[in-house]
Amino acid sequence: MKKKFFIPVIMATFILLVFTLAGCGSKSAATVNGKAIPQSDVDKQIAIIKKQQKDTFKGKKGEELEKNFRKSILDQLITAELVKQEAEKNNIKVSAKEINAKVNQVKKVFNNSEKKFEEALKQQGMTVDEYRARLHAQIISDKMVNIIF
Repeated sequence: MKKKFFIPVIMATFILLVFTLAGCGSKSAATVNGKAIPQSDVDKQIAIIKKQQKDTFKGKKGEELEKNFRKSILDQLITAELVKQEAEKNNIKVSAKEINAKVNQVKKVFNNSEKKFEEALKQQGMTVDEYRARLHAQIISDKMVNIIF
């Protein structure tokens, strides 16, 4: 399970990207081992970037940049799904306690104010549930890296 896992995941990511983009419909940006990655997930990430950096995607250069960002975001989502699936195969789990600990660390920045924390997430275009889902994916990735290396 060590480094043998890493290279096939990277190769599979790019192979899946090529094949799924060739045949994807309007609702699904890609499919990873039968699991759809909704186009809306890619759109949501672009919307967050646009909200944070209002002028980034203006003009011809901005259109090309957005296209590149979309590809990059989709690559990240595919990789995250592959890591998630591999973690499931290896019975690697994340507990609510682990996620809560990370959330509480971040809340300290806001003097443990739930309201300020939620407002900061809202400014980033994210809900608490979406943030918790990101933390879940991040912790899974960290655990997988620790197993590999």
